[in-house]
Amino acid sequence: MSYYKEMIALRASSETLMYGDFAPVYTKRGVIAYSRALGDEKYVTILNFSKKWAYANPIKIFGQAGSSLVSPDKPDEPSPRLMPLPFAIAASNTGRKQFDGMMEPWEAIVINYKPEVIE
Repeated sequence: MSYYKEMIALRASSETLMYGDFAPVYTKRGVIAYSRALGDEKYVTILNFSKKWAYANPIKIFGQAGSSLVSPDKPDEPSPRLMPLPFAIAASNTGRKQFDGMMEPWEAIVINYKPEVIE
């Protein structure tokens, strides 16, 4: 019940979640992601409607912002492969605080996503 109260409070505190433009972002094997955007603010909701662990590809969901060219075992050296970045979670029914792509069975998360502006 506390998750539902958390979600109601989050929605009430954000015009983006109430009035933002809805866009489907990703679907694959029981995982669905959609975004709500208004102005510079964007929320991405990711849901695993499965009784199994699932992988929700951050690069597919967030584009290049969902990846890093840094190797996890050698952070000072560029990596030839893209690695998912952890994203801070605004709300989760499992209580976790970062998203790395793995979704627990029946997990639901909301990410307040703010892409970095590169000048």
